Amino acid sequence: GGKVVMIDHAAEHCFELAVDAQFAVTVGDDTTAIAGDILYRFGVPIIGITDGDFDGLSHNTKIYPGSTILRLRSGHDDIVGRRISEELFGGKNAVTFDTYEALKRKVMDIAGDSIISFVHY
Repeated sequence: GGKVVMIDHAAEHCFELAVDAQFAVTVGDDTTAIAGDILYRFGVPIIGITDGDFDGLSHNTKIYPGSTILRLRSGHDDIVGRRISEELFGGKNAVTFDTYEALKRKVMDIAGDSIISFVHY
């Protein structure tokens, strides 16, 4: 368990948000790819919220082992990201969670029927 940060369509803030983070939730296809690659270097697993509208801004990215990337129905990454921000993070950039699995369960509960598939790394 530990500090969880939320990176919502803002990969450029990944470095300052990732300080002391144990896990991260990333929202957006490109944000998940870019922030996931940066966080890989810090050893931070992510839960990525994507919907398949990847712009291809980054390629050959790495995702830290233990991470999970959710693929949602088109347009639902923003909706689910907003709900996660409100319900799990209380509008803050960081919160504390007991375990990665507990965080993942909560995120998947919020995403619910929007989930098309997921990949566990």
